[in-house]
Parts: sequence; structure tokens; C-alpha cells
Amino acid sequence: MKYGFDKKIYEAWNSMSPDSGRWYECLGCGQNHADALHHNFGRGGTNKRYRKAFGSILNSVPLNNELCHLPSHSKIKRDEYFLEQVFRIVQKAVRKGEYRMVERDEEFYEIHSETYKSLDCKLENLKL
Repeated sequence: MKYGFDKKIYEAWNSMSPDSGRWYECLGCGQNHADALHHNFGRGGTNKRYRKAFGSILNSVPLNNELCHLPSHSKIKRDEYFLEQVFRIVQKAVRKGEYRMVERDEEFYEIHSETYKSLDCKLENLKL
């Protein structure tokens, strides 16, 4: 997978895979052909705090680049469906001990807290 996330984010997705190998499921179509992590809410622009927060696992979406990301790029940006899907996957990983929230994850959540709350996604559900 590619596209500008910290190596730990790629490793986290791979550890959350059903077979603990590599994450293959494309969240765009559900098929096993995800080949890149994309930023759901962009990369954070020039604001240093936002740039750090936007590197969060909560902002990453595994997709197939050619088939699911490029044809619907404008739809994917700021998509609440992906925001909720990733939240639920990370929540499950936290509960199973496969992922531990870090500062940038909490910052990303806080930046988008109103959207998360409207989706009934609570920060306390991402903590042990």
C-alpha cells in the first residue's frame, strides 16, 4: 500500500486484517484488491497541527486506486461512510489489542468530533 502515511499506519492495517497478513479489502467495493491507503479528509494543508493529525489511522481508507479511488475521488473526500467504517474497524482492533490510539488519532477525532458524534462514534470507544 502507498500514499503518504507513516509506516506504523500501514503495519496497523496489516495487523487488523482477518488473516493477520495484509489488509486486502477495499472499503469502496468490498473486494479483495485494496492497494493503497488514501486520506479521507485530505492531508491537513499547511497547518502543522492538522498535518500531524491528518496522518491518523482514522483518516486512512484502504481502496483500490484505479478502480475505486480515481473514478470517485470527489465523492471519497470527506465521506462520512468511510469515516464511520474506519472508526468501526479501528474500534474492533483496539478492543482486540491490535491497535492503541496515539495522540494524532485523538487530535483527528477532536477536529471532526461533530461529525463523529452525529454518526454515534464516541472517542471513549477507542480507548482501552
